[in-house]
Amino acid sequence: NCNIYNNGVSIAGPEHRHSVYGVGVYSQNGDIDDCTIQSNITNYDGNGNSWDVQGGAVYLRNNNRVSNCNLTLNSATNGGAVYVNISDQNANITLDRCVISNNTSRKNGGGLYANDERWNPNDPENVVLTQCLIGNNACANNGGGVYDRGYNTTFRNCNIVRNAAASHAGGIYVERGGTMFLNSIIWGNKIA
Repeated sequence: NCNIYNNGVSIAGPEHRHSVYGVGVYSQNGDIDDCTIQSNITNYDGNGNSWDVQGGAVYLRNNNRVSNCNLTLNSATNGGAVYVNISDQNANITLDRCVISNNTSRKNGGGLYANDERWNPNDPENVVLTQCLIGNNACANNGGGVYDRGYNTTFRNCNIVRNAAASHAGGIYVERGGTMFLNSIIWGNKIA
């Protein structure tokens, strides 16, 4: 059990090109159980900087399991709550019985951003969400709830509801990959 609250990244000054991974948590290989990860935010000064902050609540790389967690009120450039980036073909990311709500991103994936830079359509299923609620998230571009960029992602018994995107797909935006929905509800999402 843990509570991870009110961490932040402040970005100011002249234009820079840097990346920050996981405002609240960065996990290379691990388990995160029964946690509340809330109000981890990114502040931008508006001076044209191009910092990329990936994952307001958590940045997950390779083998990770997140279960019974509440990820809410976080913000980032991509993946307001969760950013997934697997570098090992045999790795798996599992989110089980999590609530991902009221998060925001400046670009894509208000709730979750899954980024597979080395995408291969023959890769095994490697991102699985089971009994998760992804709701009331928002982003400035695509995928208010979820932005899926190339993983073979499976949603089992999940609800993706009342998310909003400014450009495309209030609920889930699939750029490429083998996204599958089993017993899941996608409802009430919008382009705002």
